[in-house]
Amino acid sequence: MPQTTPCAFTWKLPPATLWDAVFREEIHTEIVDFFIHKKDSVNSPSTPWEAFKAVLRATCIVKQSGVLRAIRRSLTRQEQEIRTLDTQYFTSKDAGTLVNIHDKLMEFQEEALRETRYLYRNAQAQCYGEGDRPGKILAGLLRPPWALGYIAQLYDSDSNLVFSSPEILNAMSTFYAQLYTATPVLGRKELTNYFVTIQLIWLDSAHHAYLDVPITTEEIIHVISDLPGYRAPGLDGLTTAFYKEYAPLLAPHLLAMSQESLQTGSFLSLLWEAVIITLLEPDNPTDSCDLHRPLFFINIDT
Repeated sequence: MPQTTPCAFTWKLPPATLWDAVFREEIHTEIVDFFIHKKDSVNSPSTPWEAFKAVLRATCIVKQSGVLRAIRRSLTRQEQEIRTLDTQYFTSKDAGTLVNIHDKLMEFQEEALRETRYLYRNAQAQCYGEGDRPGKILAGLLRPPWALGYIAQLYDSDSNLVFSSPEILNAMSTFYAQLYTATPVLGRKELTNYFVTIQLIWLDSAHHAYLDVPITTEEIIHVISDLPGYRAPGLDGLTTAFYKEYAPLLAPHLLAMSQESLQTGSFLSLLWEAVIITLLEPDNPTDSCDLHRPLFFINIDT
């Protein structure tokens, strides 16, 4: 079941970043370099994978914030070089200088086009994310009080009324931890006897053998390719577009984690993480956990 540590959304991979060819290539290199140096450093595949996601988030944040600045610095530098060459040609009338000016102008045009594409894609992503902003603002003003999502107080698991945000978050997380944690009532022997007495459809030997075949990287890549594009990311902020873009690079490491989970008989701890958003049921008080409907956002790799 999802971990119950309260945590809000901190970062999400912006869609526009993967539209930039230079950025995609830099992330490709980052993935390859990381796993070359880190994959054999520890025994458990989950440790380098979690470290990789942390490094990737930091890299994306730094690179995304610096892309536009880097482009504009490059444009400024190229413009200065063109002016210098133009001054040299004005005094020397050298044909080689004229060729250099032409080459620099072509480079400047390509960089300016890259800036235009970057700004356009960012505008597209912002428009897609915000949609009809005036309409959303008006809809927010017209929402009834129960739909605003503000919880001033809440009863915890001990029936104590809490008021501070950390206490309210802890009360919510404890409630859902207890709600979704299954406690086995019957043992293995009782369950076996039960399944023997009921009529079940049994697989033939061919299908049984097929299910026993180890998972392959090709199957993981196929699953990633079938992920819906609108799937919201979990706590790590990595979207389906990211996994689809780099599926061949990521599949071997996801396979290693899957094999470890099969060997241990349980999912790795990092695969239990989720972000939980609660929606209050209409016309109900806000101080009871069971009157809030939860929405779970799990990581794509889960």
